[in-house]
Amino acid sequence: MGQKRGLDDEAILSAAVTLTESQGFEGLSLQSLAAALEVKPPSLYNHINGLEDLRIRLAQFALEFMEKSIRDRVVGRSREQAIREIATAYRDFAKKHPELYKAFSIIPQSENAELKETAHSLQNTLFRILEPYKLKPNDEIHFIRFIRSSLHGFVSLEAMGFFRQGRGVHKEASFNEIVNMFIIMLKNYQKKRVRL
Repeated sequence: MGQKRGLDDEAILSAAVTLTESQGFEGLSLQSLAAALEVKPPSLYNHINGLEDLRIRLAQFALEFMEKSIRDRVVGRSREQAIREIATAYRDFAKKHPELYKAFSIIPQSENAELKETAHSLQNTLFRILEPYKLKPNDEIHFIRFIRSSLHGFVSLEAMGFFRQGRGVHKEASFNEIVNMFIIMLKNYQKKRVRL
């Protein structure tokens, strides 16, 4: 099996992304990656430090991909409009790239500094969107955890095939209501702060 293409970090990541989306994040192996690149598995170790390193790179790619999608959607928007765009971008990414979305699962346990920094950058985007609501620091964390949990829960259940039956209520309407409820909570919090 001879090397038929230039092997570099970009080619390896590109092939890994393609394999992940077709075979699944958990099913990715160095053997399958080497076969896709038409090289012998030991050749990969000149560029990556094993499967864990490869998964970190995939998670990094997925985070940057999602972050760019969110940034593009929120340009020129603020408050409720920005929140809706972030929620839609999040769901769109999870629907279009379900296996890459699974790569996020390794982030909490990873000690990779670049990966942590990108994850924080994405979270900071949420903090900036919430700034006009003048939340207390602890409440900012609560609201961000609430919306992230709601979005992750919805897209995860949707990916499993739930929400197909709902007494005539379409899942799009339910998703929009989740976002509406979050916005209502923010507005109520803001009104309470003004009265104080």
